[in-house]
Formats: sequence, C-alpha cells, structure tokens
Amino acid sequence: MVALLLISFYYLSYRYPFQINSSTSSPTYADTPTWLQLGKYALIAAVLALAAIVNAVRGARRETISEAPFVLTRLSFALLAGYTITKGIVLGSTDMLVLGSGLAAGFILSGLSLKWRIDAGRLTRVIAVFALLAIIMEAIQVFLFLSQGRLPALAYKNSISVRFGSLLDDPNGFAVLVALALPVVFVVWKSRPVWRIVLCLALLVSLVLTQSFTGIAAVALALLAGSFALNWRRPLVMAGFLILVPPVVLGVWDYVTGSAVVQSVWLTKTGSVNDHASSLDALGAMGVADVLGFGIPTAAIESSYVSMISSVGLPFTVMYIILGLFGVTRLHKTIKSSQKDREIALHYGAYFYLIAYLIGSINMQFSQVFPVDLLYIVAICISLFKTSDLGQAGRPLTTTDAGLRMTPSHPR
Repeated sequence: MVALLLISFYYLSYRYPFQINSSTSSPTYADTPTWLQLGKYALIAAVLALAAIVNAVRGARRETISEAPFVLTRLSFALLAGYTITKGIVLGSTDMLVLGSGLAAGFILSGLSLKWRIDAGRLTRVIAVFALLAIIMEAIQVFLFLSQGRLPALAYKNSISVRFGSLLDDPNGFAVLVALALPVVFVVWKSRPVWRIVLCLALLVSLVLTQSFTGIAAVALALLAGSFALNWRRPLVMAGFLILVPPVVLGVWDYVTGSAVVQSVWLTKTGSVNDHASSLDALGAMGVADVLGFGIPTAAIESSYVSMISSVGLPFTVMYIILGLFGVTRLHKTIKSSQKDREIALHYGAYFYLIAYLIGSINMQFSQVFPVDLLYIVAICISLFKTSDLGQAGRPLTTTDAGLRMTPSHPR
C-alpha cells in the first residue's frame, strides 16, 4: 500500500522541473514521452504482482474471511475490471484500459484485505510528508513565477490564468488530493497547534491557487458534508455548524461575486465551462445500447460519470459509485470507533477524499486521470483493511516489498 501511495504522490514530479506534460495545454511544455506515460503502470503492475505472489505464498495457510461486504467488493472490482479491460482491448481504447487497470488493482488489493492488516501509522506518515513537500513545492513554483516568470503546466504569459499544481503539476488533480492531505495534517499535528494552523492554511491557499473551481467546490463540500455526517448527533458541534457555516458561506459568496480578480478568472473559464456543459449533450445523445454498456465510447467527455456511462454503461457506472459510497460508510463507522490518532488520521483522509472524488466526478474527468483514479481505488481498499500497531510489543512483524506491511489478520 505504501508503494502505491509513493507512486501516486511522486511519479509525476518530473513534470515541473523538466517541463514535460502536454503541449496542447501549455505553450512552454513538451509532450510526455510514451515510455514515461507507461512507466507508472509498469511500476504499479510490478508492485501488485509482488503483493499477490507474497500473499499466495505466505497467506496460503491463513483462513480467508468471507464476510459479505468484502466478498461483494472484490466481486464488483472483478466484474468492472474484466468487462472494462475486455471492451478496451476489443475497441482498442486506451482510456478504457486505463480505467480497467485501476479496477484490476482494486481487485488485487481487496483480496489482500481478507487476510492481512495495514500499518496505519506508516501510511499516515507517507501522506503527511507528501502534504509538507507539496506545500514546499507550491511555494517554490509561486516564487519562481513571481521572480522569473517561470510558468507551471497550465499557464499562459500575460494572463491571470496561471494555475499551480504542486508536485503533480496538475491543478485539478492536486486540488482533490487536498481532501486527502488536509484531514491527515489536521490530526497528525494536533499536538503542535501553531504548525497545525500554518500547514492547514498553506494547503487551503494551495487549493485556491489551483484555480480549479470543481476541485475547490468538491473539497469544500466534502469537508462540510463529511463533518456534518460525523457530528450530527453532537448538539454542541451542530450548533456551531449552524452558527458559523452560513455566515462563512455568505461571506465567501459575497467576495467571489464582487471580486474583480475572481471575475477575471471566471472569464478565462468560459471555454472550460462550455466543455463541461457539453457532457449533458453527450448524455442526451446516448441510445439504449450505450446506456447498457454496448455502445462505442464518446471521446472527450468532461464528466467522469457521463464518460463511464458512454464506456461501460449505466449499471457498471452505478456499481463504481456504490463502491465509493460503501467505502465512505465503512470509514464513517471506523472513524467513530477508532481510538488511536494514526488510525483516525488515515481514515479521515480516505473518508474525505472519497467524498470529494465522488462530488468532483460529476463535473470533472477523474476516473481516467492518474493518480486521482488510483487513489480512489486505494481509499476504498483502505476502508476494507483492519489496521495494526506494528510497533506494539509482542506483535509479529512481517513485510513485503510492495509496501504493504503485513501481520496475520485476526478474526473480525
């Protein structure tokens, strides 16, 4: 699991220093070579293959747990991956193969969750370090832009449309990752309140600097909806929500509608808004065969859900969403019952990330964009695993090179 997080967080870090991404969306960047595009999938495949082999060899004698949620999740991943990959091969669709490969990763990871535990502390540290490095990288990009005019991937000279994407150099993708990093930082740094405030504010500023309206809205709504769901039975907390949230929302809305800067940014989004609106046209143009998953995928659809309906049909799209919702439900229960900060931090991050992903996918293409799509699968699988304090005395330690630290899973 750690290895998958490391690949997700850092593989694309070559983009900014070498100015490699897409020449169609940036006047200063070159297109990514094919070998670099495929490299991440080769690494992910190697990690998962190693994990599967270790699981087969070392876990063969362990009793597999057959609780319905785990079996149904794995079966859903298998059906989605099998159909998507098969159709992608038949049609020669790279996008469908990308979607299917992520689902196949979910099938393997969900299988491991039936026998093994994960080290919540280790995963939490990986996410917290990423958050810190992302803030530093964001600061470097802003400094170089202001001092030398150095443009990130999605930016144009003499324009307010300069969008910063930190380590990913992808504003939309990084915006959603803030939903994963922010809750982890909030919990991990609670013993140092000053640093906690500084780092959380830095992440929020980084979110704004992405100029990703969908990403900002998705993270904000995820934090509000997720926090409400976790605290709705606590009268004092809910009173605070009712007192503080409406004025803050109205204040932000008043600033946004009255700010010349925001209006200027909005004018640069006209073409993008039209592209996103065209998703509804694509949905309306679909026939029965398309909705059932037997049609030819429509290219360049902005909405993840409309794109998935076009690719694999409505039933499979609903299954894909339900997998995320079940993950949110499991994490909600785990958060309410967890006592250790490392477990709470990890599950908070996965919980809010899944909500932000599901909301953002309404308007943004996330289901075929690395690493946002892979982290959706990883977050779902985190909800399946039991956690373990592997530093506890008397508890056996075993590891795999795939980054998933394993100990025998006790009966649930």
